[in-house]
Amino acid sequence: MLGTARLLRTKGRHLITSQAEHHAVLHSCEYLARKEGFELTRLPVTSQGVVTPESLSAAIRPDTNPDFPHGRE
Repeated sequence: MLGTARLLRTKGRHLITSQAEHHAVLHSCEYLARKEGFELTRLPVTSQGVVTPESLSAAIRPDTNPDFPHGRE
């Protein structure tokens, strides 16, 4: 994730993750925000542990980094 975010930083420095993401992903996102000038949005999850499409849609900005590893199988 770090490498991809860095590679795509010219396309955007805004990252989106969920509050329920694995700690390794959260730590990577927090590092990028703290040390490399990225901005981080942490989306809440429902009682079923999912991010709603509405909250994701509302969080996307023109400078959102297109690296979305979450939910891939």
